[in-house]
Amino acid sequence: MPVCTTACIQTRGVYVRRGSDITDCGMECPHTRDVLQLYRVCGDEETKLLELWCDNSWSYNHWDPRLHLNTSSGCWRLTDARKDDSCLYVLWRHNRSGGFQRSTAITVLDPVLISNITSNSSRLGQDIAVSVQFSGEEAAVAWEVDRGSLPDRFRLIDDNRMLIIPSAQREDSGRRLRVRITNPVSDETREYQLEITDPRILPRSLAVAAALAVGILLSAVIIFYSKTRRNVPTDNVEMQMNGPSEENGHPPRADQSGAVIFSVVLYKC
Repeated sequence: MPVCTTACIQTRGVYVRRGSDITDCGMECPHTRDVLQLYRVCGDEETKLLELWCDNSWSYNHWDPRLHLNTSSGCWRLTDARKDDSCLYVLWRHNRSGGFQRSTAITVLDPVLISNITSNSSRLGQDIAVSVQFSGEEAAVAWEVDRGSLPDRFRLIDDNRMLIIPSAQREDSGRRLRVRITNPVSDETREYQLEITDPRILPRSLAVAAALAVGILLSAVIIFYSKTRRNVPTDNVEMQMNGPSEENGHPPRADQSGAVIFSVVLYKC
């Protein structure tokens, strides 16, 4: 690449979302004797990409079919940006007065993507940690509570990836936490509703539920017994007393003397 002999323009930085197009201009031909060359510098590796001769509008792509040049506008476009396209792109213009340089540092980034928001606890009085999991580079994380700023007792740790609610209180229940994650090529927001449970309420609830279950069971037994009593008919009971008697004019036997036998005969009406 030629050495800057007259004037050097300061490098500017541009962020590009992966998969989108990288575009830049400056390869127009105000003078017919200008020669323009576009280079790419990635670390120690330097590659010539485009060349344009203004006297006859001759251009040549030295590099990749993804790269296109519009000679009328002087703008070039690199389609379907990849991570390895993050390099310094240098444009040289040569003419009678010498040459000058225009450079652009292109950084290709993935967009941020929030995958999940979780909390370690929801119990009243405990410290609750709400954390956000996301992917993406050069991301900035910001939290809001009920569409406003964080209460003074809330604090952020781990580069704002985790929000701590110390000694969770009853009024914290139902709060809407809003996390916003941005990087130079994307912006994503997710909400999370805070739930607070009182561990003392659970045993009471179980006791009430058990009492209700017993009451329902007893009521069912009483109702069943009442219906059964109404459906069973009244039985007639006849009791007869049989004692020893003389048969064929013979007195009762000694083993029958003094013996009394009761018999109960049941029959339905």
